[in-house]
Amino acid sequence: MRADHLTDRTRGDYNWSHHTGYGYGLGVRTHISKAGSGSMSPLGEFGWSGVAGTFAIIDPESQLTVMYAQHLVNSQEPYVHPRLKNIIYSCLS
Repeated sequence: MRADHLTDRTRGDYNWSHHTGYGYGLGVRTHISKAGSGSMSPLGEFGWSGVAGTFAIIDPESQLTVMYAQHLVNSQEPYVHPRLKNIIYSCLS
């Protein structure tokens, strides 16, 4: 489910700036490149980003699940989600 299923041909369609370093599995984004993402989360972390700002992180390695919910169109998702994720992971260190 969380294995990256994008190919070179389809990867260009998954091009949101806040998902750089992520691939896409069977219904979930999946972390495939720390250098690309700038994220403190380990490779294999996966989850969902909803259209109005909902954000889920599932990280089996750290035994962590996060559910962040806001329902706001134009939620500033590209700004909020990467920062929220790194704040959470910095608290685990």
